[in-house]
Amino acid sequence: MAVDSYALLQELQRNGARSGEALGEHFGVSRAAISKRLKSLDEVVESFPSRGYVIRPKRQFVSDEALVALRSQLANWTISSQLEIPSTNSALIEEARAGDVQPKLLLAELQTAGRGRRGRSWQQPMGTGLSFSCRWQFEEGFSVLAGLSLAVGVWASEVLAKLGYDTQLKWPNDIYYQGAKLGGVLVEVEGDVDGPVTVVVGIGINLTMTPPIDAPVACLETTRKDELFVALAQGIMRGLSGYSQHGFGTLREPWLARALWRGQLVSLASVSEKIEGRMVDIAEDGALVLEVDGVRRKYSGGEVSLRAVP
Repeated sequence: MAVDSYALLQELQRNGARSGEALGEHFGVSRAAISKRLKSLDEVVESFPSRGYVIRPKRQFVSDEALVALRSQLANWTISSQLEIPSTNSALIEEARAGDVQPKLLLAELQTAGRGRRGRSWQQPMGTGLSFSCRWQFEEGFSVLAGLSLAVGVWASEVLAKLGYDTQLKWPNDIYYQGAKLGGVLVEVEGDVDGPVTVVVGIGINLTMTPPIDAPVACLETTRKDELFVALAQGIMRGLSGYSQHGFGTLREPWLARALWRGQLVSLASVSEKIEGRMVDIAEDGALVLEVDGVRRKYSGGEVSLRAVP
């Protein structure tokens, strides 16, 4: 019988250092089978002659207990987890294309093809971040989705604030902490313009290590992964369920209160042009409002990026 890698890591996290013999007895397999499986997990597990196998420092995994707690609070959602997957967003989108549009959360400890906005790669070392995606269907169509990526940022920032982390939001989908990127949001849509439309919201937060990207990055340096996961998942799932009634309008002021670079000169770049202006507001639909040559202009999301002007 093969040993499930995720279950093995959960056991080590739950009970601390364990010998290969003890793990083999627990899972009903040989010590050799345990050794073989753990060699494939060398990135996150180390061994000591006197102690046995232990989870490496700065690596932590969402526990079964946290998943059970979340399922008990949101019974109409399917809550699923995997140790490794190419992309949680892609998995939920593919299911939707095959006809499964029921509410679902999918968590992964490692995404080998994780991505951010504009197709940029976003990969966190296994067990060092928190990444999951949520799927929800809106009957009203695309029009109700205006500002959704900004709304998710507000929900996430409110959860983080309750846990003691003061974050800022960078238009349209980044979460900043102590002046550097802590995480981001990716919203993908599948369906008809007039509805119904299935939305998949992905979020990634750096917890104990920063991913290798060419930009200033931050992490929370926290061991409270279970607590953060449950609170963040609840915030996003409940926010999605009520978004068609409330929209972004009620979240506009909370977003502006956390806005990075508000009132400062910024550069907004697209494939075809680069615009410089003062960031002054966010419109009711989530569009960025810049003051350019004394005139206020709206800019929507899509193929744009935002950088502070030196």
